[in-house]
Amino acid sequence: MFQSRKAWNFMIEYPIDLRWIWERFVEATRLTGPFALWLWIGLPLIGIITVLAASRRGVKGSIGKPAEVGLFCGVALVTGVIAYLLFLLRLSYTMQPWYFLALMALVASCLDGALLASARQPLRISRVVVAITAMTLALGPVWQSVHVRKTNMDLIAAKLAQSSQTGDLILVMPWYLVPRNHL
Repeated sequence: MFQSRKAWNFMIEYPIDLRWIWERFVEATRLTGPFALWLWIGLPLIGIITVLAASRRGVKGSIGKPAEVGLFCGVALVTGVIAYLLFLLRLSYTMQPWYFLALMALVASCLDGALLASARQPLRISRVVVAITAMTLALGPVWQSVHVRKTNMDLIAAKLAQSSQTGDLILVMPWYLVPRNHL
């Protein structure tokens, strides 16, 4: 199965580097407003600093949650981001903003666990405040983005439906744009 995939892979591979991935990440975060990029950079750094500070001081962590959970999440955050970047480099596909959803989910869950390393109540409360603030600030840009047409395939399909007859052969280039239920 993987060998047959390699035979067609050259058609969708694209030469990419870390700078190109960074530009796509910036584009993906820009969909939720100008502040989101700095949020996705700053919060993981705060989480890593919190884990390092807590493990240096020997903090026990939250009630029922040992500091080791925070340390695990901090290490998983760093290794997960590096592994995902290596995966994207190896994949070499042109990226859409949703390619970063898995990375963002990993960062968010690891950040939540990493902040358990801090026994300080204000830090634990501040993560809820930051989350609510980020969601509130993202409402406007997301609302605008939802109402922007992303493709004109429905218009093209309607025009083809009007002008084609039974038995006509319609070629779609590139071939991977064909909806899967029509293959």
